[in-house]
Amino acid sequence: MKITVPKNAFLEAITSLAKVATGKSAIQSFNFIKIKADSSKQTMSMTAADFDQIMCFDLQTHVEGNLDVAVSGQQLKTLVKSPKKDGEMILAVTDGFLEIIDDERSLGQLPLTDEEVSFSSPEAPKDAETIVLPANFSAFVADASLCVSKDPTRVQVHGVCICKDGITATDGRELYHVALPMEGLNSELSVIYTPALASIKRPWRSISSWLEEDRRFVIIRGDGFSYFAKISNGKYPNWRNVIPDEKDLDISIQFADPQCLHLKEFLQSIDQRIGEYVELAFEQNQITATDAANRKLVLHVETDGVKEASSVSMKAEFLGRMFKLGHNKLLLAPSEQKPMKATGGKGFYIFMGAIPDNPKNQSATAPVQEPKTVEKENPAQTVIAEKTVENPPQTKEIASPETTKIKPPVQSHTTPKNPVINHQEKGVPKMQTTIPTQTAITSSQSNPEKTEAEINPIEEANKYLDLIRDDIKNINEGFQLAARKLKEALLQQRQKERQYFDAVKKLERIRQASGF
Repeated sequence: MKITVPKNAFLEAITSLAKVATGKSAIQSFNFIKIKADSSKQTMSMTAADFDQIMCFDLQTHVEGNLDVAVSGQQLKTLVKSPKKDGEMILAVTDGFLEIIDDERSLGQLPLTDEEVSFSSPEAPKDAETIVLPANFSAFVADASLCVSKDPTRVQVHGVCICKDGITATDGRELYHVALPMEGLNSELSVIYTPALASIKRPWRSISSWLEEDRRFVIIRGDGFSYFAKISNGKYPNWRNVIPDEKDLDISIQFADPQCLHLKEFLQSIDQRIGEYVELAFEQNQITATDAANRKLVLHVETDGVKEASSVSMKAEFLGRMFKLGHNKLLLAPSEQKPMKATGGKGFYIFMGAIPDNPKNQSATAPVQEPKTVEKENPAQTVIAEKTVENPPQTKEIASPETTKIKPPVQSHTTPKNPVINHQEKGVPKMQTTIPTQTAITSSQSNPEKTEAEINPIEEANKYLDLIRDDIKNINEGFQLAARKLKEALLQQRQKERQYFDAVKKLERIRQASGF
């Protein structure tokens, strides 16, 4: 029996179904794709399932009779790879094998399983809550999935929350919300955005949910597909309580499109091995972004509410996600530990700032220590203390030889009786740096030879790190070359298998024609 299917829809369905039937399950039936054809409706359904999800695609076909078989999902995905997406494919079932024919050329045969594969796409009960989804709903869910938690102990925030207020996702450090018309949905659904669900490129049309034996289930229906999933028990956290009031965020920074592009490229080029945080210093109509490698990017932006220069520190990943989600305006309150809020796109995105956890490099984030009183001062101590105040904590790394001769030794927090501490406003996070600045290097001018001796090991270490990076790059190139060669060998093997099958068929035709 033969089934003619549109090639594009068939390949799209197999790509998604193979992410459910991964071939790694201990339950054998979960490794197969069930193919069922109905000649009366001229349709073919393809279904795959595991413990938590069932996915089904319906294709319009030309079928000669009814069919109900199952084949390995991974083998089918490997077999039907085709450079051309247009046209039709023919599925021929003969003698326990499924043969795939593309443009009158046989791609190979797959054995049909003898095991009973009984799963099918479930139907929602009559009392289920069903609502029609807005346009581009799947795109909003994909954006929200960037903010879900991957912590295995926080199951309730593994999914995207779908409720009457719209779509929300959070992991406790960042939150994304977009308001959508979802009236009629009385319960909150935490749907896990699995790789199989993410691979569906067709529009979502409706969602149904119901409660059965203290467990909630959902079915998402779209153009030619249905997706069934189980919802984790429990209640989604009350995310509404953590949204800051815009009245409390007294500073706003507006980025134009070119500025968004420049800052996004800067954040993508940050070396995460050195540091994942970035400092954003701002003043009137200007910001300066500084990473852990002391690279700087100065941009002229539109600011509102900036009365004096200040700065905040945050994860570069969070700031980059703000632009990825389409936002171009940042609201913040640097004087208080409040979440930052990004607006300007669909919905809003909030995230927490960061405080560097390296005490050697903390300045504005660390509590200001009270100056110790000095009972007896001599002029040498006063001069050294004044130098230390002018150059904050970085001067502890490189000390002048005179400092070691004086007892007790003078540290960076030692000041005269009436010190003038040039700290930034207390509570404002500042970026931690691991590379000595020019101020720290030039502070010990009394003995330049010792300064160079202390800096040379760092320079040598940077050279060794560059060599290691080059070696890693060469290793990666070697792996890529080996992968290409292996792929070429696999392609040659498949070509030989196809030639073998063709030869077997020709011999069978010769045998039948000869009458032996």
